[in-house]
Amino acid sequence: MQGKIRRLYLIAAALILVCSNIHAQYYTTGNDPFGLRWRQIRTPHVRLVFEKGMYEQAARLAAFIDSVAPRVAWSLDHNPRRIDLLLHNQTAIANGMVTWAPKRSEFFTIPRQDLTSTEWLSQLAIHEYRHVVQIDKLNQGFTRGLNYVFGQQATGAVIGLYLPMWLLEGDAVVAETALTASGRGRSFAFTNEIKAQLLERGMYSYDKAYLGSYRDYVPNHYNMGYLITANARALYGADIWDKAFEYVGRNSWNPVAFNTTLRKSTGMSQRQLYKKIFSEMREQWTEELTGQIESSRQPINTPDDDYLLYSSPVAINDSTLITELSGPGVRSAIISIDINTGKKKTLRYTGPRQSEPISANSALVVWSELKWHPRWEHKVWSVIRTHDLGSNRSRYITHSGYLSSPAVHPDRKLIAAVKSSTINSYSIAFIDADNGKSIKEFPTPDNYYPIHPSWNSNGENLVMVLLSAKGRALFTLQPESGEWTQLSSWTYDEIKNPHQQGNHIWYSAQGDLSDEIFVFDAVTKENKRLTSSKFGAYHPTITPDGRLIYTDYRASGLRPVIHTDNSLYPAPNPALSVSGNLATLISRQEEGFFAANGKRAHNDEFPQEEEAPWTMEPVDSNTTDTSYLALEDLKEKYPEKRYSKFNLINIHSWAPAHIDFDEGDIHTGITLMSQNLHGTSLLMAGYNANPSYAHEKYYLDFSFRAFYPIFNITWRFGDKDFTDEGYYQPDPYDDYVYHYYIDKPLWHHSLKAGMRVPFNFSRGAWNRYLEGGVQFTYNSRQGFNFPFDEYLRLGQVLIPTGSTLTATVDMQDRYGMEYVMGVQNIRRGTSRDVGPRMGQTLTLFYRHSTGGTNDPGAIGGYIARLYLPGIGRHHSISTSISSQQRKWEQIRGETEDHFWLFYQYNDVISYPRGYDDMPNKHMKLIQLNYTMPLWNPDMSLGSFAYLKRLNLTAFYDKTWATYAMVDSNQGNTYKMEYTPSSTGVELMAETHLFRIYYPLQIGTRASYRLVDDKLRVELLLRTTIRIGS
Repeated sequence: MQGKIRRLYLIAAALILVCSNIHAQYYTTGNDPFGLRWRQIRTPHVRLVFEKGMYEQAARLAAFIDSVAPRVAWSLDHNPRRIDLLLHNQTAIANGMVTWAPKRSEFFTIPRQDLTSTEWLSQLAIHEYRHVVQIDKLNQGFTRGLNYVFGQQATGAVIGLYLPMWLLEGDAVVAETALTASGRGRSFAFTNEIKAQLLERGMYSYDKAYLGSYRDYVPNHYNMGYLITANARALYGADIWDKAFEYVGRNSWNPVAFNTTLRKSTGMSQRQLYKKIFSEMREQWTEELTGQIESSRQPINTPDDDYLLYSSPVAINDSTLITELSGPGVRSAIISIDINTGKKKTLRYTGPRQSEPISANSALVVWSELKWHPRWEHKVWSVIRTHDLGSNRSRYITHSGYLSSPAVHPDRKLIAAVKSSTINSYSIAFIDADNGKSIKEFPTPDNYYPIHPSWNSNGENLVMVLLSAKGRALFTLQPESGEWTQLSSWTYDEIKNPHQQGNHIWYSAQGDLSDEIFVFDAVTKENKRLTSSKFGAYHPTITPDGRLIYTDYRASGLRPVIHTDNSLYPAPNPALSVSGNLATLISRQEEGFFAANGKRAHNDEFPQEEEAPWTMEPVDSNTTDTSYLALEDLKEKYPEKRYSKFNLINIHSWAPAHIDFDEGDIHTGITLMSQNLHGTSLLMAGYNANPSYAHEKYYLDFSFRAFYPIFNITWRFGDKDFTDEGYYQPDPYDDYVYHYYIDKPLWHHSLKAGMRVPFNFSRGAWNRYLEGGVQFTYNSRQGFNFPFDEYLRLGQVLIPTGSTLTATVDMQDRYGMEYVMGVQNIRRGTSRDVGPRMGQTLTLFYRHSTGGTNDPGAIGGYIARLYLPGIGRHHSISTSISSQQRKWEQIRGETEDHFWLFYQYNDVISYPRGYDDMPNKHMKLIQLNYTMPLWNPDMSLGSFAYLKRLNLTAFYDKTWATYAMVDSNQGNTYKMEYTPSSTGVELMAETHLFRIYYPLQIGTRASYRLVDDKLRVELLLRTTIRIGS
């Protein structure tokens, strides 16, 4: 039990370390393809590392960061030190991150379709650089002292212990909103989730709103965080969070530092502040909707109480709607809906994909999915998948590249899609819907980014949104000539999902109080608003008979409706909304930057005259546009240099201790941690001062991941004192006795060196992985000599003869090889499933001795698991069959009752639950588990714990084991067989301790041993967070 408690403390400490936004300590996002060559640019604020050939994009990003960084940092009153920024340009997963052990930022440069009206890299730069300012500002006072003792991990620990994720992300969203004319805070789609929840479901508890729920849909901490941080600035001044970061950094010895600084600024705790702000938001939104008259609409019958999203519906005829269905409790799928009856039919479950529309005609449905390179995690393609409505068959027509938002021609097997390149050049590609072959492509004007292309109803042209530094505008493209035509003026409104029929284009954009459906006349340029919705109208589509269908957002999700209102609504003014007023207020607070000095702040490492090369635009402009800058000017200001991917050592953290997460122990010692920028070289080395571990007091773990195989080395070594004394009489009838005394350090070595090759073959609804590995093992203990002093026995007296003999103990060593192969085929489930509901896994293993003085023989076997759906909606059944067979040859000793003991490998498969040990030469194990969600209480125990879910597992284990014992006197072999079994239950509580964002599984297991009728109760602690790599 004490070991369990120690492990609980260690896991809690680990959770603190990994809870920076910013992901986890020692967190690796994956690896880029080995063949890439890298370059670097150094600026006062960042060192950009990028693939060779991407210089222009990297230099423009560097110029933008130099220009905007002082404004991003101003309201936190801090100029951070330079940080490494790594650009990943081979993956279709658009994202960004900042992490602090090691300290770095990573941008994934290919844009996604659901952007704001700010260009992708510009939004990333503002949002992620705000994180850099936040975290770097913490490094003062007591936290700076911790950094001297623990390295960069200390700052991450302070973040995890004191600062909620909603503050980190909310404050970054405030920055992107206040410093641009776009930003998520200005988007109704971003704020209306909480608006709908407050007005239709009510206000959740603070813990539920922050930490989530399995019972109800809860908007994430980005949405929650923006509203709290922005409103707190409005109520208490723009410097409220500056004070918070400074106080927490200086006083991280105080376990309630964040609440202390909040109380100083607001008189409230974080829970009370949340309640105050969300109560006021509910009142303001209620008043906002008082005078609104909703446009009439007819719901398409989809009787679901759960939170569901019916996205991007397409009317392929007057009675059939094709749409994508997703939600926390359902598997994402393409479905058809009968417009008249609401009857649904699942056509195909989808694989992982970005948030973008699907497309369909009367014969074909097309969409894009993500496809991972088998080895490189940062090589992810966006490929096109089709579903034939006639044959009900789906297939992938492309297998690589970066194609998104595919639009199928209304009559022909022709698909148009957004094509992105690794150097951020954009075009519209036309491909054959039968074979996926490229027919032609047209680059966009001035390399604007295309969003949501769609064919007009007769297939004569494409209509889409183009995004530039000036915002968004509607464009058309003639597929025969490649001629582009701009239809509307540039705007920062979030125009999306255009749909054209004749001269009219329907689309979604910002209205007065929420997103609405508009119709634009391409001839007269007249723009009319058609809807008036409470929480948002999206995804317009027109049936052949002229009816408008769109999706209407409510607290229960997105539902398709038929527009039945012929009224026209006045031109919108989003600035008059509650969300618009809030965004305007925090933007005006940033005008203090110019009042202060009008210039950017300087990094101490650079001379004062080294200004950003281009001045910033006024605060009400969108971004600092660097697209017009000449390439020659960029090269002069931002020269590039070679960056070696073999920069392997980057010591980022250390500790005056040795921590063993496996054993749940902390010892005095020293630990050093290193991880290079690309995450291809991970090193941990140190010293364990615990005398019990003197034989392995020095340790080194190294992993090299740059090549297709991953190479790993683990080395433990040390000198441990060996002391022994006694008398030895070789012949009981002889009068000579020998005395020995041994006291000397003996060196021990334990080495594991191997490689493994992980493959990811995931596709569609299935996660598929294959991994093979081989490892060499070596263990040794130093040999030594020691003296025997000879004595002559005369009765009870020993008389020294003066003669000394020398004995030799040979070095003890063992060489071995280990082989493992694992395969996994698991169907993707839902976030509410308690476990996999369909799938198989298989692991094969074999270990054998290859030499040395000690021969443990060999062991081999398999572990096979099968997952099936349970009776309930999110229940899971799992069964496993495991087997191992040993072979032993070398004797290592003798028992007191005269049976030989043999060198042997440790067990690989587990025992039945409730048993600790089971001697065996051959063992088989069957385990049956039924797991179900028992209760979703969403219950807070003050600030100590938030109980999200209770899971119950009923199990039955049975083993067949055989064992052979060899009589040391006569050599007889006695074979034994036994079949122990157990049954019982596990009760696990998914719990957030101390409001830490990542949950623990805490529970108990009661195992009843059927052989001897004994009951065993154990404490269980589990977490899904990986510590280390």
